[in-house]
Amino acid sequence: MWRHPKLEGRQIFTGSKEDCEAVKVYVESPEIRHHIRCDSPLLTSGRYRSAGIVVRHLQHEADKIKVRSTFGAVVAAEVERRLDTGAMGTRTAATHRRRLAGELADWGPIDVTAITADLCNRKRKILLSTATASVATSAMVTILMALKTAHRDGLVEQDLTKVLEWSTQHERARVHRAISKDTYRRLIAFAPDPQTKVMVALLAFTGLRLGELFGLQVGDVTVVAGKRPALYVARAIGADPTTGALVARIPKAHSKGLVDFEPALLGLLEPFLTGRRKTDWLFVGRRGHFYADSYWRAAKWNAMVKAAKAAGAIPADLTITPHDLRHSHGSWLLHDGASLAYVSKRLRHSTPVITAKIYFDQSLDGGAALQRTFADMI
Repeated sequence: MWRHPKLEGRQIFTGSKEDCEAVKVYVESPEIRHHIRCDSPLLTSGRYRSAGIVVRHLQHEADKIKVRSTFGAVVAAEVERRLDTGAMGTRTAATHRRRLAGELADWGPIDVTAITADLCNRKRKILLSTATASVATSAMVTILMALKTAHRDGLVEQDLTKVLEWSTQHERARVHRAISKDTYRRLIAFAPDPQTKVMVALLAFTGLRLGELFGLQVGDVTVVAGKRPALYVARAIGADPTTGALVARIPKAHSKGLVDFEPALLGLLEPFLTGRRKTDWLFVGRRGHFYADSYWRAAKWNAMVKAAKAAGAIPADLTITPHDLRHSHGSWLLHDGASLAYVSKRLRHSTPVITAKIYFDQSLDGGAALQRTFADMI
């Protein structure tokens, strides 16, 4: 006989000494305790419970938890969870999956309870010596995500991310680049067509992500008398994590919201608004549908950058991506006096801490800075 301590003696398990001991071991284990609460009907239906019956149920639960607690299963489940909540983009999810199938394939079947700090450090050395810096860094990010998730879900008691001797913050391959206003003016002069020119201008003037720009519809352009025109960011175009097809998804981190822009830019947008339905895509490709990221970068963006370099308008060794215009947008505002909180809200970051990690200058006013920054750039 064994009394459940957390139920203050209300529940008594009866049966052989071995079965009662087994129930005690299972109930007190952190894995079972996380997935089966002490007030679960499995443990509390009736004052007296057969320990033999309960232990078979707990064994079944333990077997299921064991399957879920492999490194590969933890990564896959966490990627799906973040995709569903909008906390992770499809490109980031695809990167984690590539690392799991490639550089971390040997870790897939390892139980997370068997992973130690020493094992992580040895894996880090192997990654840095056999893979490129960017691949090694992204693999380490995947490892840290899995370890933190395993601790959060109660699969392991210790959060190894707090005791590891390494961090990916200084090793990240991603660089937050910002170009000058003058470089922007010289670059956009080589836009291959009027639509690309407007799209590039919106990236620079609003700080939108590229997928959010592709996801704009005619009805998302808001014009109210006496107020600055604005765009309502309601969706982003990205790859479906299951099929790989391009679909309209919730913006990253559920960052929906209005983003205002210079009234003078409305004149450039007018041809794309007149005579069209509110549900039409604002910018469309040759087939009348929204752009694919890879096509637009190759056919429009890269063509513009290549032409500007060939003409000597921008340095030949300058590396610039569409997302760099988002960082440029924030940098210009901060340089002209906007506060970090204002820039964070405008860029729709989930927290100002993210903004602070990317931008280091801090200033005061937001609205006035917005006018000073973009009024002379159209």
